[in-house]
Amino acid sequence: MTDRDSPSDANQHTMLVQKLFLQHSGGLRDYLLSLLPDANTVDDLLHGVFLTAMQRADQFQSGTNFLAWLRAIGKFKLLELARDNRRSPRTFSPDVIDTLTAAAPDFDEQGERLTAMAECTDELAPRSRQAIQLRYVDALRPAEIAERMKLAVESVHVMLTRARVALRECIEKKLPHWKEG
Repeated sequence: MTDRDSPSDANQHTMLVQKLFLQHSGGLRDYLLSLLPDANTVDDLLHGVFLTAMQRADQFQSGTNFLAWLRAIGKFKLLELARDNRRSPRTFSPDVIDTLTAAAPDFDEQGERLTAMAECTDELAPRSRQAIQLRYVDALRPAEIAERMKLAVESVHVMLTRARVALRECIEKKLPHWKEG
């Protein structure tokens, strides 16, 4: 936003920020819960982040990482909470909060990976998809999968190996920036 933007442009930008907040509030809440596992306090923080985001909507630049912007606001809200409740055993020290926020997972990226995994799993052949389901969702061993699918155990090993390779290749095509880590 610039000083030359009209009030209508500012209102549209504020509405965009509200829409983006609603879209990313789940990821932000998960992020805050990873830092402070008290759901009631996290909900209060989430409300505070929303209010601050609305007050500072003009500072958000369209096209940049909105969740990162919200997470930065959330971090400062968490630091305020820690400062205000220094003696409370429920909050971390500011040093610990800095360390945790630096190490916190990127929930947008995890969501991207999960979506790609689901899409790629749907693209597998039905028997391969069934074997992956039995192995990783139902947590069956290859011998149990072989018995259920009426296959030799060696065939199950081969099927799972090929399915994992296909999944990895599919995910790498969908998310070229992703590297298995």
